[in-house]
Amino acid sequence: DDVLLESPNDSYTLFLSARIRRTLNDYSGEAASLEKLVTNAEKAGVSPIDYQIYLAQAYAKQGLAEPALRSYRAALESGQLGPRERDDIRDAIAAIEAKRAR
Repeated sequence: DDVLLESPNDSYTLFLSARIRRTLNDYSGEAASLEKLVTNAEKAGVSPIDYQIYLAQAYAKQGLAEPALRSYRAALESGQLGPRERDDIRDAIAAIEAKRAR
């Protein structure tokens, strides 16, 4: 947290924070770091696809179906995924939609 205060937009620090928060089951904190990473990547003209996938997972862990689906779909629409990744994301989307339908 102290390092983030000093470098709130540093991509490496934000990603490290997200991974640490995931390890601590702090999915809300993980999502907050990943949201900044997605925004920063988009502003820099860099693909945020990897961050979007992690962000979708963090949302899903919190039971936030709509933002998780948006992030997964954005990753699918990027056209940057291989067949296996596309299948994994489609499976994740199907699982979220099935859980939401209950």
